[in-house]
Amino acid sequence: MAHITIDLPDQSVHIHAQRELAFEMISAIGTSMGKNGNDAMPAPKVLKQEPGRMLVEFNTPMKLGPISTIWKSTEWVTPNEPTSIDFDLVPGTGVINGGLRQLTDHFEFENQGNCTVLTYKSRFGIRWSVGG
Repeated sequence: MAHITIDLPDQSVHIHAQRELAFEMISAIGTSMGKNGNDAMPAPKVLKQEPGRMLVEFNTPMKLGPISTIWKSTEWVTPNEPTSIDFDLVPGTGVINGGLRQLTDHFEFENQGNCTVLTYKSRFGIRWSVGG
């Protein structure tokens, strides 16, 4: 089944750190902390490593109205030090993963003096309508 592709508007943030340090901090895979710093989420899990990329399982908290849940996704992560990091979803099954056929995220790190401009670009493809 074909899917509908949606490009999100690019988002940029100015970071007061050199590009190499910004890249290193953002590309680190570790434990995610909760709001109060004590509700640690499971760390991303590297499932497979290949030259230049790795297959990683992520746990993302989601809130849908009164329901809170954790969305598990598997993505190929390709770091291009120190200029960019690409994330490509491996489509799966289930309510969210089954309808989400494409998720491509790109973090771009650009020098700006002694600082960094981090730009986030995202494209996703769904096979169900936004209205349900």
